[in-house]
Amino acid sequence: MACAVAVFAACWLAGLACRRIVPLPPARQRDRWLDGLRGLAALCVLASHYGTNVAGSLGFAVTPVFHNLGTFGVQVFFAITGYLFTRKAISARGHLAVAPFLSARLRRIVPMYSVAILLAVALAVLTRPFAGAAHLLREAIALYAFGFVLEGAPTINGLPYTDVIGTIWTLPFEWLFYLFVPVLAVLVPSWRSLAVTAVVLAAYYGNRMGDGGAEMFTLFFLPGVLMGLLPYRPPSGVPRLLLAATALALALLAILPGSQNFTAARLLLMCGFFAAIVFAAPDSLAWPGVAMLGDISYSVYLLHFPALFAARAVFDSPGVALFAPWPRTAALLAVAALVILLSAVTYRVIERPFLRRV
Repeated sequence: MACAVAVFAACWLAGLACRRIVPLPPARQRDRWLDGLRGLAALCVLASHYGTNVAGSLGFAVTPVFHNLGTFGVQVFFAITGYLFTRKAISARGHLAVAPFLSARLRRIVPMYSVAILLAVALAVLTRPFAGAAHLLREAIALYAFGFVLEGAPTINGLPYTDVIGTIWTLPFEWLFYLFVPVLAVLVPSWRSLAVTAVVLAAYYGNRMGDGGAEMFTLFFLPGVLMGLLPYRPPSGVPRLLLAATALALALLAILPGSQNFTAARLLLMCGFFAAIVFAAPDSLAWPGVAMLGDISYSVYLLHFPALFAARAVFDSPGVALFAPWPRTAALLAVAALVILLSAVTYRVIERPFLRRV
């Protein structure tokens, strides 16, 4: 756990240095605390991957906490997506403009995704014998399409994509949910249609619950969808501080015990956590330093894995004197901090110009 905390601290210090790089968001109606929650989710995923390597460098056991941090972060991302786009579906009142909606999603996701893909391909070429231009082109196309289709596990210059840019496995599930949003917009005005659809989906997932198939990941949009369907009204008489404390306790319960994955019990835990955090809407998550991490979270999510791959390649190269535990650990923490700084730059230069039109 101390290793994960060290990674968090390094990222936090780098985040403070980013305040001048990341511009303030335009004035608009939005829940800034959700940005802070998104930023913490990105740091959980980063701490999961970098904390494992820091612990290994120091000779510590890699405990299930590291795995749980990453799983929790991904599930929070899914819940936030479910929440925001369910509210969008409700506001459309059955008349969501599908083409502009999907166009906005493309502009939001594709530019930074393309940069991350180019970086991953470059790293694979630099660290492996070149497999040939034609072969690499086919792999690059398959890798790029992986963000839009579910099947296939592409390689990059002969390396599994999970070695170089492993976090992109979640993007197909995001796209599947985006394609469901227009359907949800049609269903929402009619509670009867929505109820029938919910029963059908419950029967389907209930039947598949024991299979452990990939579609089970899509269930973790459910906590956000449920909260998006409810009127925003905290339970009467319950202090926000108590709700925030409940959310924190449930988050720790999701992270600290033995290894947990995408299970039914964890789904119920995430429903409780997300309900508590939405009703609490903690002001602390809206602090500029925290919410800013949410602004750059997509870049952090995409870039931290290639940066870790590059660091490992340097560590393992002949003649590099970083094999001692502490120098290697310090280098990993520095790389984690560098990811935050780089993400602030890519947000401003690559993401934000397209966001202005989203």
